[in-house]
Amino acid sequence: MSTDPKESANPRQQSQTFWWTIGFILLIQGFGSGITDLIWHHPFGVSSLVIYLGAPNWVSWLFGLAGAAAVTLAMRREAAERDPK
Repeated sequence: MSTDPKESANPRQQSQTFWWTIGFILLIQGFGSGITDLIWHHPFGVSSLVIYLGAPNWVSWLFGLAGAAAVTLAMRREAAERDPK
């Protein structure tokens, strides 16, 4: 018998954890890089790698928007799970 909490976790809970994690990472990486690029003209993180490979500078903001969408999805799923109709 295993006592590892990850093995007994609900797959829906793992899915929500995934969306929260990805959402916050993209939110911080995207908007943080965009703001840093505006102030110091130097992006950071994943955005800087993508920009270095030839993407336009506004791609940082797309990462931030994707993060905001993922966090919104996680919030809606959590709310739906708490209050099923």
